[in-house]
Amino acid sequence: MYASTFQWPDPVISFVSLSTGARGGDAELVEKGDRWILKAPGHFSGATGQSEQRILSTTLNGEPAQIRGSVFAIDGDLGLRVDELRVGSVEPDAEHVSATANFEHLASACTYRPEDGAARDAHQALVFPALDDVAEMRAELPCRATAITLSADAPVPLEAFETQLTTFQDLLTFAADQPCGRPG
Repeated sequence: MYASTFQWPDPVISFVSLSTGARGGDAELVEKGDRWILKAPGHFSGATGQSEQRILSTTLNGEPAQIRGSVFAIDGDLGLRVDELRVGSVEPDAEHVSATANFEHLASACTYRPEDGAARDAHQALVFPALDDVAEMRAELPCRATAITLSADAPVPLEAFETQLTTFQDLLTFAADQPCGRPG
């Protein structure tokens, strides 16, 4: 799940570091543009030679969650820019049954002119066929929103969702006739 539209339950989270270059503690969530930053003075290191990515675990709405992000300067100290949020497990190789992603121009590409009539019910799931080694998935498309949710019949790694979402992004770019990025 990309974290830009996640409804954080609290403005402060407690976290444990799962990687080097960070130590556990509390962090304030700060919104910068369309990105979330964890502001925790003194908890993130930017030592030369270390990877910029940090992995943290926390609990959100009673569910275990993993946060991946990059070191980010905020208010004269190092924080963590949230690049990815995985709710449901803190295991790096965890498998999931659904994933949500945001796309620019999704809402406009999913609208239709009433005089043309709808080809399908707006609430009917689309079936994404099997692709490479990735199983068939169902897609719930929004009614005037920017997110799509993919569901699989059996738990799969997030990379399987990424394969389907990349193909969907290509189709969306074609339908919108302009690049359709995935913010946040």
